[in-house]
Amino acid sequence: MIKTLQNTLKQDREGFVLPKSVQDAIPIRRLWPDGIFQFGSKFSKTIRFSDINYAIASKEDKTSMFLGYSELLNALDTGSTTKLTINNKRLNRQDFEQKILLPRQDDYLDGYRAEYNAMLMDKVTDSSNSVVQERYITLSVHRKSIEEARTFFDRVTADVTTRLSHLDAHSEELDAVERLRVLHDFYRTGEETEFHVDLRDLMRKGHSFKDSICPDSLEFKKDYFVMGDKYGRVLFLKEYASLAYQYGLWTAASVMERGGCTDDGFIDFRGWLIAQGREVYMAALKDPDSLADAADYQDQRFVCLPHMGDRAYEELTGREIYEDFDPAGYDALKSELKQDIVYGDGIGYPYDAADAQVYLPRLCQRYMPEGVNIGTWNINSLEIRAARATAQKSKKIKKDRGDSR
Repeated sequence: MIKTLQNTLKQDREGFVLPKSVQDAIPIRRLWPDGIFQFGSKFSKTIRFSDINYAIASKEDKTSMFLGYSELLNALDTGSTTKLTINNKRLNRQDFEQKILLPRQDDYLDGYRAEYNAMLMDKVTDSSNSVVQERYITLSVHRKSIEEARTFFDRVTADVTTRLSHLDAHSEELDAVERLRVLHDFYRTGEETEFHVDLRDLMRKGHSFKDSICPDSLEFKKDYFVMGDKYGRVLFLKEYASLAYQYGLWTAASVMERGGCTDDGFIDFRGWLIAQGREVYMAALKDPDSLADAADYQDQRFVCLPHMGDRAYEELTGREIYEDFDPAGYDALKSELKQDIVYGDGIGYPYDAADAQVYLPRLCQRYMPEGVNIGTWNINSLEIRAARATAQKSKKIKKDRGDSR
């Protein structure tokens, strides 16, 4: 098994070729109508699946879901590569109106249909509801021919689909046009309704499918990129996550978790915090109570966020980030990022429940209005004991309690 993994990683390390055009920046060599793409010497297939109601499930159901998800991961072929993608995108208003809204029937119920449609449109017009989340599993494997790849995907996708159904998740394999639509909507944000690809027509005319999905231009600067008329920047999560390792913020995470936050949970929390954007991130380090104005944490978090930087690096270079790790460069970048951060009063202190209500009044009122119960810190931990011995409590607590520390 170890040799298989090592061989797979070795095959994945393909040399990077500088693209000469926007079309060349899309690394798809060939595609087939059933949704199989060829990248270099690899073939890939994508499955879209629906969300699983894990957050609201009972303890027994959560255990069953976790075991089912573990079985899914363990069942995947070690000779292939599997990637989970969570895609947040703007709701296609025209598509929503066609598929969701109730059409007129020219009867006495049309008034109710119009009222129902108006309520739905009001909901999706709101900025927090106009973003939809799609989830994909992409399987990639090295094979000598499309026939061998198709045989592999027929077996593996059937197994994955069956296991997802056991988790009450609906899944479907994407054909070539649907996969191209996903790429089009990413490269040409705001032009979702203009997507149209007819593979037969493209082959008849000798046109490339890349012309239908690529942005008008793609330009990379020192710390941002320009894609068409959109500007973007990639945040490398590890540095920002480590800079947010503050016990006052961990206390806020415990409140937002409504009952305490584990070590792994705090990793997920910092990934979520970074995903909220620079303004929310900086405000939280200055005053964690400002997160009372942010999106609801329980509805937004997912565990993949802290690892997105690693995966983006692998996609761009074909190498694992740890192979090219530069300690000196890491420290220099961390120092540069830290210059913009203003740490708030008392941010480094691990607060108990009583202090949390004074330190984070608005956050406690939003997430735990019936009373704050965030568990207790491990007082046997050398880190916690050192933090309580050296860090200062917030002045808000000193003023409220007359605390000497």
